[in-house]
Amino acid sequence: MNIAIKKIHLLLTAVMILILASSSMIGAERYDSNGQQGQQLQRLDSGRFTGNRINDDLENNGMVVSHRASGHSGMEWPAGTGVYSNYASGIWFAGIVDESIRTAVGEYGPEFVPGPMGSNFNAGEHQLYIVNKSDLADPLSSSDFQNWPAHLGAPWVDVDGDGIYSPLPNGPDHPEFIGDQVIWYVMNDGDVATHSNIFGTQPLGIEVRMTIWGYNRPDAFGDMMFLKVQAFNKGGNDITDMFIGLWDDPDLGDAGDDFVGCDTTLSLGYCYNDGGDSDYGPAAPALGYDFFQAAVPTGVATDTTFAFGEERIGWKNLNMSSFTKYINGDDVYTDPNDAQEAYNYMSGFLRDGTPFIDSETGLPSKFVHPCDPNNNTGAGDGCWVDSDDHASGDRRFLMNVGPFDFVSGDSLELVFGMMHAQGADPLGSITLLKQVDVLAQLAYDINFALPPSPPQPNVTVQSTFEEIILSWDDIAEDYVAEDQLDLIQVPVHYDTTYTTIILDEITSWEDTLIVGTDTTFTTMYDTTFVYDQIIDEVTITYEGEPSFFHFEGYNVWQHENAAGTGDRKLLATYDLINGITEIYDPSVFDPNWGVNVNVPVQHGSDSGIRRWISITADKLNGGVALLNDRAYYYTVTSYGYNEIGIPRTLESANNIFMVRPQSDVYVDPEVETGYSDFESTHTSGSADGFISVEVVNPFNVTGDDYEVFFDNKSDTTISGTDTTIATYIVWGVNNTSNGTTPVTDQSVQTGVDASDGSEAGTYSSPIFDGIQVTVNGPPNEFKDFYTIENANGPISGWAGAAADYNGYPGMGRDNIDNQQSNGSTWFITTSNSANKDYEDFFPYVTRYTGGYGNPAGGMQYLVPDDFEFRFTVAGGKMWDDDAGVFIDVPMEIWNIGAIDDPSDDFQLLPMFFGLDGNGDGAWNLATDDHAISGESNDPYMDAFWVLEHDDRAPGTGGYQAMIDALTADPTSNSASGGYIWASGPGYLDVPGQITRVVMLNMTFANWNGGDVEDATFPANVDAVIPETGTVFRMTTTKPNTTVDTFAFSTGDAAPNSLSFDCDDINVWPNPYYAFNPEERTPVDYQMHFTYLPDNATIRIYNMAGHMVKKIDHVGAQQEIWDLTNNFNLPVASGMYIAVIEGPSCKQVLKLAVVMPEQRIDVY
Repeated sequence: MNIAIKKIHLLLTAVMILILASSSMIGAERYDSNGQQGQQLQRLDSGRFTGNRINDDLENNGMVVSHRASGHSGMEWPAGTGVYSNYASGIWFAGIVDESIRTAVGEYGPEFVPGPMGSNFNAGEHQLYIVNKSDLADPLSSSDFQNWPAHLGAPWVDVDGDGIYSPLPNGPDHPEFIGDQVIWYVMNDGDVATHSNIFGTQPLGIEVRMTIWGYNRPDAFGDMMFLKVQAFNKGGNDITDMFIGLWDDPDLGDAGDDFVGCDTTLSLGYCYNDGGDSDYGPAAPALGYDFFQAAVPTGVATDTTFAFGEERIGWKNLNMSSFTKYINGDDVYTDPNDAQEAYNYMSGFLRDGTPFIDSETGLPSKFVHPCDPNNNTGAGDGCWVDSDDHASGDRRFLMNVGPFDFVSGDSLELVFGMMHAQGADPLGSITLLKQVDVLAQLAYDINFALPPSPPQPNVTVQSTFEEIILSWDDIAEDYVAEDQLDLIQVPVHYDTTYTTIILDEITSWEDTLIVGTDTTFTTMYDTTFVYDQIIDEVTITYEGEPSFFHFEGYNVWQHENAAGTGDRKLLATYDLINGITEIYDPSVFDPNWGVNVNVPVQHGSDSGIRRWISITADKLNGGVALLNDRAYYYTVTSYGYNEIGIPRTLESANNIFMVRPQSDVYVDPEVETGYSDFESTHTSGSADGFISVEVVNPFNVTGDDYEVFFDNKSDTTISGTDTTIATYIVWGVNNTSNGTTPVTDQSVQTGVDASDGSEAGTYSSPIFDGIQVTVNGPPNEFKDFYTIENANGPISGWAGAAADYNGYPGMGRDNIDNQQSNGSTWFITTSNSANKDYEDFFPYVTRYTGGYGNPAGGMQYLVPDDFEFRFTVAGGKMWDDDAGVFIDVPMEIWNIGAIDDPSDDFQLLPMFFGLDGNGDGAWNLATDDHAISGESNDPYMDAFWVLEHDDRAPGTGGYQAMIDALTADPTSNSASGGYIWASGPGYLDVPGQITRVVMLNMTFANWNGGDVEDATFPANVDAVIPETGTVFRMTTTKPNTTVDTFAFSTGDAAPNSLSFDCDDINVWPNPYYAFNPEERTPVDYQMHFTYLPDNATIRIYNMAGHMVKKIDHVGAQQEIWDLTNNFNLPVASGMYIAVIEGPSCKQVLKLAVVMPEQRIDVY
């Protein structure tokens, strides 16, 4: 369309809208797309479907796509692009009453009026009702939600079952959200006067309830709009030979290059372009309609179908019975002028009642152009397509079902959908459209129980000098969606087929008969038959169980424009740490090849969850620095994953927002994003954890004081008769300056979620007051190894007992000379020298802790307990598992729990397990050297294991129970090769006896104590055992508990307030040379005033001193002048003066404007 004409058209449209708005009774005229005028219409209540990438103007009178509200095509796709796929569309009914044809249609003007049959169509309640699923979060914000017309038949959820619509939040009820946006209205054709608008018949007497919905998803469903039509015969007329039609005047982009066709196997009608389109370009899309359901009563008992939410006997689902076309301006294939001609088209004939002739076969057909244009090679190829008969042009089509009888009191239900698909070219778009239609059919087949996409995070935007800061909430992270399309195959029945085999066993012997000189040898045979049945085949019957989509991560996108139709760049992906990284999907349609391909669709990296990002570069333009005051477009999406789903991932809607980097005119931040130099104080408790505080949004930092606290939380899981209660630590934050609690119930510490053990990432905590607090629990490890007593009693300052040079934490060799009074030095270590380094030691000695086989160690089962090895005169018992006896040893091992509370100590049992190095049946020095020092002078004690009884009561009860059980039955440890104590519970085969491994292969090495290769060994060593009175202690790290608190202050990071400075006000581009990079169309002119106060008045004068434009500015720091005057006409080129007045100052700017040349080519 010529730009100049388009601009004039838009001006006329604006005038039309003003006229429409001036009266509730709209005198809109009937126009077709060729400008033909019809009769005056009744009341109009129009609205717009905006539930996904479709923007559709519609009315409450059967016009499901309406050109009348805007004066141009009614359906914009993709939304926000200003490009249109559909001019007008409506629902048609036609049938025979008293031998006369009657119609009720929505065409360029409707024959329906709002409201139920017999009601006042001008009543205010007979409107379009539009609700969004997001209204559930704030029901009071939507009057349509509160006034949802359940009493008129609008679908709703009666939560309390009382039959009365009591909407949220004061009641429990809400509209039924079959999609993300739902539109509902009721209409009827009972007004005789309205029927004069189109075909002039008497009313059919039907009431129609319309439900329109869509799914705001990034996949193909985001390009569809669905409609449910429930019709009721309330006029007292028995209607025979009735047809229902979907009428469409598509105008796919440019109206003059359209073709139409159908696919009878899919009940699909569609429109496509003849090559590239002036609006859509070479990759012109296809527009399709599909009849999913036309459920009508037949009265035949063997008929059954789904309708009105239930299986109905005596009903039948009709297939598409015809697909017809007509052409604007054609002499033969033209618009119907009366009811008979309309009925003929709906019956599958030309308007004069003659059949459509398939030009390829010469035979009549009720389905016009059923062959796929991809198979067309030209006339005579047997493939009947639109181009065989006509040049492309302005098409209409009718998809029909019928005939059927619709007697008084009957009802019916129709479900259909409109869909778009865009391939590499128009033919590729048809191929893709058919695949999309199959998906839509699957959605219908499961009653539209589609797994919803994850919710889009709520994003907070902050701009500053050459930087944009995005942060978002965690609303998407609880996302779980049942998928009834992609089912997990579960075996439910096994059929076993047996076959019989015969096994024979033949025995033989010889019988000798001697008669005189004759000897006869006879061989005797005996055969035994054995019949056996063997399995020949096992047939397994599977049934499908729903699979599930689960939250997986976030994507941050930069877009070229607000509509999302240009280029886009993935800036970051923040995903769960679960091994699911790059996700491939085999169901992605490649428009260039025309087939599905397996390609990566998500690009995770196990990065961990993060909920903010600082952006300083324009990734769409090579990574150059962001420009102040320039518009940039972003979105933050969440995505879910289903390993068997088609598609594999579902991503939240692309709700794009615009932001401009600019310095704030009122606030000067003290610190930058990422600042983390906060001092925190561990104000109570003894945990080894710590907190980190980082600035995300420096403008929102309060300067307040805060306290991090901890609490216990329990989750209860009920499975059948089993109830499991899991208790774990959560944390929160108190603002001690104002008494509020901005953060509660956070279960992630050090990136691990305590509620389920999953890894969420270090940055997964919430963002509040411009900061993010990260709570870190200590790693599950040993904290220290030291000696607290020796033969002389307590050691002042204690003494180290570990090889710090091998990485052991804590005291290491501190005060080592005072460890033993006899001058020897002992290190706690493992007998396995290959694991002498600490990083190998703690996973090795705890590999059976908490259960058999923990390759990474079971330290989590030891934390937070501490342990002591006490060398005493009385000593204790050690179980020799090889010999099956107890031996006396001069050592006791105790779990001392918390160090400062001796009342919780309980004794543990050491055990030999194939570890008696010299085989003498005693616990003493082994015969070889330990590698702990690297020299051959480190003898070590025989290794031992440490066991604990499940009875962890303080004292020696559990210890003695193990001794008693093994003494009574020394063989009770033989099950599973002696490892049953490692798999716990169930040790000892004695009721009530449950034992677990605490540590394995522990030992004490005498550091530099004597050369084991010396002939006099062990007499040459300085000590053969730690001296009596020695107490070695091993401590573990201490997690954060409910007694711990941490305090910090943000006082030094609070932003400063600024006084507004009028000198900062500016305008760009200046001079304006007929172009601004943010202009999107040739008639879009923009000069930007920047750094404005919240309220200002902008007056623009020409050089003669006449004011040409006044702009009242409120809100943001930027205002756009569209280079028009106060009459909305473009200004002339020249110099201008802009006077900007704020609450307390004034700024005067000179503007230079050079407008582009404009001329009207065609009028």
